[in-house]
Amino acid sequence: MRNYPKVSILVVNWNRLGDTLECLDSLFKSDYPNYEVIVVDNGSTDRSAPSIRVRFPQAIILENEKNLGFTGGNNQAIRHALHRNADYVWLLNNDAITEPDTLLKLVNASEERAEIGLMSPMVYFYGKSDEVQFGGIRLDLDGFSYRELPHRSDPDDEARKMDNLLVGAALLIKKRVVEDIGYLDENYFAYVEDFEYCMRAKRSGYESVVLPSARVYHKDSEWKVKKRKPMVVFLCSRNTYFFWMGILDGRWRKYRYSLHYLADRISFFSNLRNEGHIEAADACMDGVWAALRGIGGPRDPNVKMPGLLKEILSFHPYFWVGLLKGNMKATLVTSIHRLWNSKTEKAG
Repeated sequence: MRNYPKVSILVVNWNRLGDTLECLDSLFKSDYPNYEVIVVDNGSTDRSAPSIRVRFPQAIILENEKNLGFTGGNNQAIRHALHRNADYVWLLNNDAITEPDTLLKLVNASEERAEIGLMSPMVYFYGKSDEVQFGGIRLDLDGFSYRELPHRSDPDDEARKMDNLLVGAALLIKKRVVEDIGYLDENYFAYVEDFEYCMRAKRSGYESVVLPSARVYHKDSEWKVKKRKPMVVFLCSRNTYFFWMGILDGRWRKYRYSLHYLADRISFFSNLRNEGHIEAADACMDGVWAALRGIGGPRDPNVKMPGLLKEILSFHPYFWVGLLKGNMKATLVTSIHRLWNSKTEKAG
């Protein structure tokens, strides 16, 4: 008889009962013979935990009094899973839906090579079985940017070795990876922590792989709205800096990235203000302030960029962006041109 490794599936919930119930419903239809589901309720106020317990009594539920974030909630579940002798942990977003054979395919592929440490299925948009949302990401270390790999979805493709990054929406992790490199970095709280974990695993010799034949469907329809929400803007602004400064080598590269980062965030700050997202714009700069001061964890309302500094940066932000990018000539020409137009309009 074949021995199937034990998999603990970890689902973190925070006031998203409907999504979580649909996620769990898909999980308990899995044809993998040796798994358990651990739900972490991060201090929900919508009576999620008792509702989940009634609907899915076979699920293990860990209840927290407050929101520990994606990192804290998953770390709590990982520790619980390893205590229960799990061979794998599968981090699954509570707004993701799986197919019955997804987990079996992932484990089978992962067991084929010892060097595989992390694995992700192909992630499709929810309700769109032919539209890939995620098929792998690589880093451009010179351009300080991310490059998505081609969205190949042929189920006959072999598992693809990735140089860098997988997303945490459906991330399968071997037990020995956790034992070797530790847990998710709770300084991140939420967002970008999956990229950081992949890089840590890579530097310890583990491969990160996408398996095209395995599928999950992720509800990402709200991302365009979420990425303008103050909390998301704050965390992404701060954590992006943490990530890049953590993986870059040498003072010169880190210095170059700092200038690139500030230019990018000032530009985004200006765009948010122009769009009328004033709270999100402030959150962007507060995230920068927290990043530069090395303040991690959940957002602290007391950590704010000084108002005067925000006003200085909001005054002709294109000047600061150009200055940081080292394009002084174009910056001065543009500044003079805009100031002249502004005076002309007032005079008219």
